[in-house]
Amino acid sequence: MIEARSRPFFDYQWVLPLRAGGEALVRIPDRPPELPREMVLVEYDTRSGFDAPGRVVQTIVERGPAALQNYMRFSTVSAGQLKAVIAGQLAGSPQWDSIEDVRFRFDTETQASILTIEGSGPIDWEAGDDGGYSLTLPGGGFSPPARRQRGDSHSDVPFWQPSGFSCHATTVRLPEGTDLDHWGFNATCETMLFGRVYYRMMEERADMTLRMVRGSRTEVHGPRFWKLPPTAPHGITAA
Repeated sequence: MIEARSRPFFDYQWVLPLRAGGEALVRIPDRPPELPREMVLVEYDTRSGFDAPGRVVQTIVERGPAALQNYMRFSTVSAGQLKAVIAGQLAGSPQWDSIEDVRFRFDTETQASILTIEGSGPIDWEAGDDGGYSLTLPGGGFSPPARRQRGDSHSDVPFWQPSGFSCHATTVRLPEGTDLDHWGFNATCETMLFGRVYYRMMEERADMTLRMVRGSRTEVHGPRFWKLPPTAPHGITAA
């Protein structure tokens, strides 16, 4: 059940208070989202080896209007119907061989819709000439920010910066019989472009897992515009 809350799901910029003596429009200050609007958590269990399909658990967390839409779509169907619908949508996709379970719940405390899909799928290990293996993790890269450029006659016009916060986390349970000391990962990053911070962190853990967290969040608010600096990079390159 969705409960009443003091802050709306939508990012209103102006409100009209209801007061006995009347009131003018009030500007609502912009602020970064406290929690990600979108989260995708993926776990690949590859303990069976490099040549075997892996067990995959994917959890999609959404907040805001998308969470309400999911609540209306999924909360009224049975578990069997939900599995049939999601399995039908994913049939033939390269990420999944089979769908074993699908669960949905709405977290009232954080006002989030949570959809979990469990099954199996191919793990695209790439064999190297030296006998080693590598894996490119989905969700680890970024789309470059939109190009910021205007004609000379409008060079002083600022650009609108939409508010947003997304986070992706991927865990890989490494194949049995391998040594954690023989595993590694490529570069991490943290940079600010046009008022939005982009970050990627990776780590090895003693439980034979590699974990990656990648996200981006709008940090420059106020009027939510971003001026083009004199020399600005054109985007982000990430594996």
